[in-house]
Amino acid sequence: MSISANRLGITDVQLYLLSTMEAPGELRQAALRALGADEGTMGERAALVADLLRPQPGMADRLKAVLADARADAAAADEAVDPTEGGAELVRYALPAWPGLLFEVAYDPSGFALSRAGFVRSGPAGDRRAGVASAPTPWSFLKSDLSAGFEQVEEIDVWGHYETWAATEARTGRRLYLRFGWALLQEIGPM
Repeated sequence: MSISANRLGITDVQLYLLSTMEAPGELRQAALRALGADEGTMGERAALVADLLRPQPGMADRLKAVLADARADAAAADEAVDPTEGGAELVRYALPAWPGLLFEVAYDPSGFALSRAGFVRSGPAGDRRAGVASAPTPWSFLKSDLSAGFEQVEEIDVWGHYETWAATEARTGRRLYLRFGWALLQEIGPM
């Protein structure tokens, strides 16, 4: 993976995602090392991707071009047009910083913006639950995993790609606070 001064690429999108998810320090630093970048480079490249992602005519086509080499196999990704997303085209991308996961983007039919974006498990639908850890930990647990092992799941707040939830762990009875960035767990703790 390399970073080009003149052209955005897959690494730049990963740096953008990393910069916006407020990841735990050790995970953030490991991802930066894997991407061959430092905090300064991440900030610079993330700003360029943020500019690309502003709602504007042709945004979807430009993002698809940047991520073309990361596009996951359509058969494995169950790619389709989702009528529940207002006809948005669903495309999944394999990003090396998050192995075992795919970054799913619902492109607004206008091409002007994204309807939704976040991480999902890779593999056929039946295999996706296999990656769920017994105890939720950052970067191993997805928002879609909340339905397994939790009771009294309540949304606290949603703002952009961040979501916070309260849930009771079924096996322990503990009430937990969970914060997700791009549908990937970033923080968990007692309420």
